[in-house]
Amino acid sequence: MVEAVSACVAAGVLRGDPQTLALGLWSAAHGCASLLISQPSFPWPEDLDAFIDDTVRMAGFGTAVASRLPRHGISTEVVAELDAFAARLTE
Repeated sequence: MVEAVSACVAAGVLRGDPQTLALGLWSAAHGCASLLISQPSFPWPEDLDAFIDDTVRMAGFGTAVASRLPRHGISTEVVAELDAFAARLTE
């Protein structure tokens, strides 16, 4: 996973230390697995593969965005820009 994340950092998709970023993404994937194992009676979505894929995608996109944001004090301007960006993606 570190190699894949390193490639993303080299391509400019992600910013930051590849090992730290990979650990975060690995945690998201393994969090799904851990919950599925420890909570089998939870009303999980019928399509577990899609659920896991969506969760990992959210973690990946979140990492891509978060690596570009200030660590503290996100302003309302940044939030407005993120909303505008999201709107452009759905056009």
